[in-house]
Amino acid sequence: MHPSFISVTSSNIEGYLYLAAKSTLLIAFKSGGTYAYDNVPQSVATGFGNAPSKGKFFQSDIKDRYTTSKLDDAAVTNLVSGNAASATSRPPRKKPRVSFESLIQRHPILSAVF
Repeated sequence: MHPSFISVTSSNIEGYLYLAAKSTLLIAFKSGGTYAYDNVPQSVATGFGNAPSKGKFFQSDIKDRYTTSKLDDAAVTNLVSGNAASATSRPPRKKPRVSFESLIQRHPILSAVF
C-alpha cells in the first residue's frame, strides 16, 4: 500500500485515498490489489471514509457502480503524484434485470436445485 493511503480496520480493505482533483477513489485490498474507481463524488468518498464497515459500504455504494481500473505500484505512484496512470479499465457491471424470485416463479424446477 502506498504511504499516502489512509489505513483502515477491515477484513478485506487495507486502505484508501481519495484524489479530489480527479474524483478518483483508490482502494488497496488486503489481497494485494489496488483499484481506482473513477468519477466518485466527494460525498461517496466521505461516506466510505466515515463508514463503520468499509466492506459493507464498498459492497453497497462503490462496487460495480464506477468504472474500475486495477493498478500496479507504478500506476499508484503516478496517480498520487499527479501524473497519468496506465491501467486496464473495466466498466461497471450491469445489475440483473430479473430477480431470483421471478425466475423461480417462471421455472419452478429451479427451486429443487437452489
